[in-house]
Amino acid sequence: MFERAPSLAMSVAVTGLTDGVPYLLRVAAINAIGVGTEASPRGSVTPGAVTPPAPPAPAPGPSAEPTPTPSATPTPTPTAKPTPQALGPITNAESGHIPPGGLAAGASVLLSGGVPAALTIALRDTNGPARLVVSGEGFAMRILGRGSLDEPLGFTPGQVLIVASPQEPVAATGSVQARSGTLNEVHPVVVISGSGFRPLSGIKVYVLPDVIVGEVVTDAKGAFDARLSMPPNIPVGVGTLQMDGFTADGIVQSVSIGVAVEVPGSASTDWTDQEVFFAPRSAVLTPDAKTALRSTARAARGAAVRTEVRGYVQGTNATGNDEVLSGRRARAVAAYLRALGVAGSYIVMGEGRSADAGALGRCAEISIAYRVG
Repeated sequence: MFERAPSLAMSVAVTGLTDGVPYLLRVAAINAIGVGTEASPRGSVTPGAVTPPAPPAPAPGPSAEPTPTPSATPTPTPTAKPTPQALGPITNAESGHIPPGGLAAGASVLLSGGVPAALTIALRDTNGPARLVVSGEGFAMRILGRGSLDEPLGFTPGQVLIVASPQEPVAATGSVQARSGTLNEVHPVVVISGSGFRPLSGIKVYVLPDVIVGEVVTDAKGAFDARLSMPPNIPVGVGTLQMDGFTADGIVQSVSIGVAVEVPGSASTDWTDQEVFFAPRSAVLTPDAKTALRSTARAARGAAVRTEVRGYVQGTNATGNDEVLSGRRARAVAAYLRALGVAGSYIVMGEGRSADAGALGRCAEISIAYRVG
């Protein structure tokens, strides 16, 4: 039992108690009259360890800005160019835009990735024989057929491109006898050049449905220039010439043209010959030479297909300029004939010293092959 001394305070701390032991507390009031009656306890009190209050939380201060973590710049994934498809003839079985029997004469179709696209067709006769020029978005091609004398075949009256096909196997070269000598005969070809294609890629040329004319590889700039021998035994009449290649993006580009197929030499060919003479050590055409050349040009009837000009010099002790002077004489004659409208292909050569002496050796010999009938 503990007894606490009187206190004037409103509250009293009782010490000396044992933690965990219950106690009954009696309280009595004391004043000047004396000590009052003790109040009965209202339950026991068990002292225990006092847990000190937690210190107050510090006042919130400005929060530090989080250091942003730089995100890695995403590396762009390169878009791969489409893998080029294999080239092959595109017939009606592959595309309904190609008629079952091929194109009509003079008709044309451009398929870009199998989809029809705009195609422009034109005839060009500047800087050489007339040829067909086809062009679309980003590309152009020039096409010309040549016959067995390497003559430009040109176009039909309806402006349809002409190509020639031997109707039986022939040797690569032969000869045709002319009155003044021999004209070399060659295999008919189709001459094709173009630009705007995938660099270092193939261009294949067909006669539909499945006859391959040839293949050429474009250069580093996507251009090409080729002479392709026409296969034998292509049916005479209307055929479809098709050129297949790749755009710069690897898309198949296919151009089909309706052409006229002829037999080489199906039109009769004749020759006209001429010889003109020059003053000593001169390559200038004399008035007599010009008159003779005008007569020769008229004889070709505006249908010349091949012209050969061979220049000569007379035999002298001074031979140092034989080749040069004979070549100048041949070129002077060829230039005059071209100015007179003699078309077709030309072979122009300086042959040096003539077998003839004197004035007869200062000459140029001309042979013009032309179509008749």
